Amino acid sequence: LKAIIVNKLDIRDYLNLTTKYPVIEKNIAISADCRAKFDDKTFVAKLQKKIKKLENDCYIIVRPSGTEPVIRLSVESRDVAIAQQCMAKLTKIINNINKV
Repeated sequence: LKAIIVNKLDIRDYLNLTTKYPVIEKNIAISADCRAKFDDKTFVAKLQKKIKKLENDCYIIVRPSGTEPVIRLSVESRDVAIAQQCMAKLTKIINNINKV
């Protein structure tokens, strides 16, 4: 925001300069037991290690919903095919956790 003000840019001009990446979002229904795991710091640390292995030029967000029994997934990448592959692997990880 400061750069826009200092450089006296119109917000539309600034937005035209930014790169837009494809984002894939997905909600996965989960059990109460699975949801409880996301409050365990040890579990979250292990999950983060698994997710780091997936990161192939992807930005990943995994978070439990605060209002619904779902895990919200978001994957962003420069390439939509890479984002789709990453989402498929991420979905598999979450579904496996939900089965346990």
